[in-house]
Amino acid sequence: MISNLVDVLSPVAAAKGIALEWAPLPEVAATLIGDAQRVSQVLYNLTGNALKFTSEGHVAVSVQALSEEAGWITLRFAVRDTGIGLAPEQRERVFDAFVQADESTQRRYGGTGLGLAICQRLVTLMGGQMGVDSRLGEGSEFWFTVPFEIDGTTVQELPAKLTDSEGPRLACLRVLVVDDSPVNLDIARRLLELEGAHCTVAESGRAAIAKLSAAPDAFDLVLMDVQMPELNGIDATQAIRSIPALAALPIIALTAGALPSQRERAIHAGMNDFLTKPFELDTLVATAHRWASHAIKTGSAAVLQAPVKATNSFPDIAGIDTAAVSRRLLGDRALFLSALTRLRDEFFNVVNEIRTMLAHHDLDTARQRMHKLRGGAGNLSAVAVAEFAARLETAYEGGNASAGEADLLQLDAALTHLFRSAKPWLSPPPATAAADNVAPITDDALSHLTASLRSNDFAALSELEALHAGLVARFGAAAIEPVATAVEGLRFKPALDLLQALAE
Repeated sequence: MISNLVDVLSPVAAAKGIALEWAPLPEVAATLIGDAQRVSQVLYNLTGNALKFTSEGHVAVSVQALSEEAGWITLRFAVRDTGIGLAPEQRERVFDAFVQADESTQRRYGGTGLGLAICQRLVTLMGGQMGVDSRLGEGSEFWFTVPFEIDGTTVQELPAKLTDSEGPRLACLRVLVVDDSPVNLDIARRLLELEGAHCTVAESGRAAIAKLSAAPDAFDLVLMDVQMPELNGIDATQAIRSIPALAALPIIALTAGALPSQRERAIHAGMNDFLTKPFELDTLVATAHRWASHAIKTGSAAVLQAPVKATNSFPDIAGIDTAAVSRRLLGDRALFLSALTRLRDEFFNVVNEIRTMLAHHDLDTARQRMHKLRGGAGNLSAVAVAEFAARLETAYEGGNASAGEADLLQLDAALTHLFRSAKPWLSPPPATAAADNVAPITDDALSHLTASLRSNDFAALSELEALHAGLVARFGAAAIEPVATAVEGLRFKPALDLLQALAE
């Protein structure tokens, strides 16, 4: 737990020139039974806050055994920093709901992730206590205690048991995967299901919020893409953490190599860990066990779907690292061809799309398209395509369209070569279907949507998605676009005002 925390947050500390230190763990002879998920959640938040409020010096994480009796042991976790510290009157209210020391601190440092009030609530639920020792200008130490039951199984026995286990490694784990790329969703869902997990997908941050708010107890783990259009993974996580029932739900960031500043934002938003895309299955399994082991079942009775590796060899397609993608997809030829077909259908004309975007100076949309292509191509080990897409993403993010012209030409050539080579194995592109006639939204449905907006109900996200075509049919696309933008940005009051003005 501690080593993973250090791995995740060390880049954040290094970027600020701060030393992140940790004391050796206490020697505990036996396995401990407790809520590792909640402990990690609190520890991550406290450490992230310490890094945030420390501009020089160090942050130290420690674990200490306090007492042991009658089959139970109490551990004390502490995070000490050399940051801004707290005055006595600030210490008295620091655990109030979403309170920061003062307004100047809020302006300088921003929010505090989960919030100390939620951390204290989680510790209390585990039967522990939480407190702070601090002096203004000298730093702080936030600490919490948690009792753990002592199991009879020794630590030395665990590796053998894990090695000898049979069947899927994520049996019965309920996972929500959030990514705007159909290619990435297909691959993640298939790999998770092969390991016995129940997998649900969402193609946007707002769709994820709608699913989670509608059924807070339906998932054990969320895999969240960081960079998505409309509502990115960090903003979606902040919205999810504002729902009390979802405060402790593990959220793992999916990222194609986030910068330290992006990792810091993700941690402060309430994300727990990171997976680099394209991820390897063993890494995904280890991360899931780290954060949601309590929800994973063992034994043959828990098997949902036995992994069946394909026997057919992968086709030799120019531009694809066949050995790498075969290993990543566990030899599943059908999954590979399905995902490659999706990639072709979505990006066959992407170079022309990019040129149109550049002509209109829409570099942000161009960057998003390249990010999406980079992720999908990376998952399929389309090395050249992924590399050129990554270069263009960087160029457009820096506002330099002309610098990427040579890479755009090479991307065009790489995509053409890839899709021509793959043509014998892929189904023909689907014909464009004629749009169905859509009836305008009814007054009753409109009233229901406005009621959800008025009460700041996250269900408005899914309602808008379901009613969008009917809204456009009644009011017109131009009128509904700002309403949809406001709702997707969780600005419910402006969306309500716009919708009511249209209905008058």
